[in-house]
Amino acid sequence: MNNIDVCISPMQPASNARDGFCAIFEENASRRAKDAAVSWIEGGEIHTLNWQGYFGRVRAMAAAFLTLGLQAADTVAIAASNRVEHLVADLASIHCRAVTVTAYATLAHQQLEHLIADCRPRIVIVENVSVLQKFVALDWVREHRPRIVVIDEAGAAELMASVSGMSWGDLLSSGGRVLEEMRETLAARINSIEPGDAATYIYTSGTTGVSKGVVLTHGGLRAEVESMIRWGGLDYGFKSVSYLPLAHVVERLWSVYLAVRTSGHVMCCPDPNRLMEIVRLHRPTFFMAVPRVWEKLRTAFEAALEKLHAQGRGPEVEAAREALRLEFEMQQEEAAIPALVQMNACRAREGILRDLRTDFGLDKAVMPSCSAAPLRPDVTQFFASLGIYIHQGYGLTETGGPAVVDRLGKIRIGSVGLPLPGVEMTVAADGELLIRSAANTTGYRNLPAATSELYTAEGWLRTGDIGRIDEAGRVYITDRKKELIVNSAGKNIAPTAIESRIAGRQFISQAIAHGEGKAFVVALLTVDADKLRAFASAQGITESQVERLIVDPRIVAAAQLVVDEANASLSRPEQVKQFALLAREWRVEDGELTPTFKLKRRVVLERHRFEIESLYSAPK
Repeated sequence: MNNIDVCISPMQPASNARDGFCAIFEENASRRAKDAAVSWIEGGEIHTLNWQGYFGRVRAMAAAFLTLGLQAADTVAIAASNRVEHLVADLASIHCRAVTVTAYATLAHQQLEHLIADCRPRIVIVENVSVLQKFVALDWVREHRPRIVVIDEAGAAELMASVSGMSWGDLLSSGGRVLEEMRETLAARINSIEPGDAATYIYTSGTTGVSKGVVLTHGGLRAEVESMIRWGGLDYGFKSVSYLPLAHVVERLWSVYLAVRTSGHVMCCPDPNRLMEIVRLHRPTFFMAVPRVWEKLRTAFEAALEKLHAQGRGPEVEAAREALRLEFEMQQEEAAIPALVQMNACRAREGILRDLRTDFGLDKAVMPSCSAAPLRPDVTQFFASLGIYIHQGYGLTETGGPAVVDRLGKIRIGSVGLPLPGVEMTVAADGELLIRSAANTTGYRNLPAATSELYTAEGWLRTGDIGRIDEAGRVYITDRKKELIVNSAGKNIAPTAIESRIAGRQFISQAIAHGEGKAFVVALLTVDADKLRAFASAQGITESQVERLIVDPRIVAAAQLVVDEANASLSRPEQVKQFALLAREWRVEDGELTPTFKLKRRVVLERHRFEIESLYSAPK
C-alpha cells in the first residue's frame, strides 16, 4: 500500500441530539424565522415557505407519522419528484427517528420490488396515481400493506380506497391538529437520536448488479456536511436548485442536510426540462450538475454566443474569451501569471460575459460543480472561457457524498481535486483508491458479507476505483476496478480512457469500448441526431434520416477521423480498431443509463452483442 495520507485526521461525528439536524432546524425556525427556506412554482406562481413555516409543516407531518404508528428505525419510502412535499417527508421522518428511502421513478418493476422488500417501509409516499399503480402491483406491498400516502390524488380515489390510502393534504391537516398532544412524544424521539442511528438508506444505482442499500447515519451525514463547510465552498448565502433525483446522495445533501445546516434557500424543480427557467429565476449560489447537463448547457450557451456575433458583438465577445482562455491555460501549466494577464481576465469577467452568465442565471454561482462522472476537458475549457469555472468532485454513496473536491480557483483538468477536510486517502498496491472518513457508511442494509468486503482490515473503504494521488495531493481517477478490460494478451485497459476521447466529439454523443478477452478493442458510438443533421447539411448531404446517415460513407469517414484522433493519444492495445455508429442514444428510461447518466455497461454490451460480434468478424 502506498502510504500517501494527504489530509488531516477524520472529524468526529456529532455527539448527541443537540448537535443534530433537528436541533439546527429548530434554531433556523427561531433565528431565521422569516428568511426563505424552500420555494416552488405552482399555478404559474412562485410559492415560498420561510423557516418558521417550513418548521411548522415538518413538525405537523412528523406528528401525523407518529399517529400512523411510525416507530424509531422504521422506514418511510418516498417515490416523488423534487417538490416541497418530498423535502418535508424526509425531514419529518428524521424527526421521528425513522429512516428515509427515496425510490427512483424510473425503476423497473423488478428493481422496485427488490428495493421495497429490502427496506420494508411502514409508510410509502407516492406522487400521483401512476406511481401508486406501480406500488400496489408489488408483491411485498400487497402482502404487508404499508400505509400509503398520495401527494397528488387526482384520479387516484378508487385505487386509494382499495389500499386504504390517504391524501397528503388530509394527513398534513391531521398532523397539525394533533401536534400539541404529540409534542412530548416527538421531543422524546428527537432527543433519543444517536450519531450511529441510520438517517437514510441510499440504494446504489446498480450499474453492475442488484442495488444495495447504503446506510448513512446521522453522525456520518453531520461529518459530511461539516467537512463541506470547512472546505470553504459554502461560506456564503446558500441557494440551490433541487432537480437531480433525491434518491441520489448528492442531491439529498444539497436539498436537505446542507440547506438545513446553512439556513439556505432551496428552489424545487420537479421537471428537469424546466431547469434553466428555474435557474434563471432563483440564481443559485451553488449549482452542481452531472456532465450530461453541462454538455446541454454548453449547447445553449453556444446558441447565445451565435446571437451576440450576429448582433455585431463578436469581436468584443472573442477578445474577452481569449483573455480568460489565456489565464486558464497558464493556471493549468502552474506558471506565474503576469499582472497584465490577470487584469485582462478580470475585465473580461466583468463585461459582456457577465451579462451572458446573468442571462442564464449563473452569475451568482460561486463554485459551479460537476460530479457523478468525469467532465470532458473541452467542456471545462469552454465554460472557463466564459468565466464559469466548473469544479470537479468525487465521492461514492458509500462515502456519504463528495470526498474529494476542487478548491476555489485551483482547478486542474484531469484531477477531481483534493480530499475534503477530515478525509484520508491512500492507494492500495493494485492501484485502488481507499478512503477513511467519519462520513463513510456503516455498511449495506441486510448484507453483512458485502459490508465486510467493503472495508480493509485497517478500516479503509474500498472505492472500487483505480487512481493515483500526485505530489500535491490531487486525486486522479483512472477507471472502475471492475470495469477494466483484460484483453487476450492479459493487458489491462481502462475503457473510460478510450471513451472520454471519443464521446462528445463532432456528432458523436456516447461511446462504449469492448475488448474483454479479445485481441483488439472495438467501440459502439451513438450519435446526436441534431448535430449529425447539421454536420451532414454542411457537407452538402441532403438526407435527414439518421438511420441512413450513419451508413453514409462520408459520415462514417468523419467518425473515423474522430476515432483516429483519439487513437493518436492511446497506446496500441487501447486503440479502437473497429467501430459502429448507432442511431439511438442510450437512455435512462430504457435502463441503459443510471438516473445520474452513468453507463450501465453490462446492459448496453448485452443489448448490442450482435453488433459487437459483427465488428470482430469484419475485415480489419
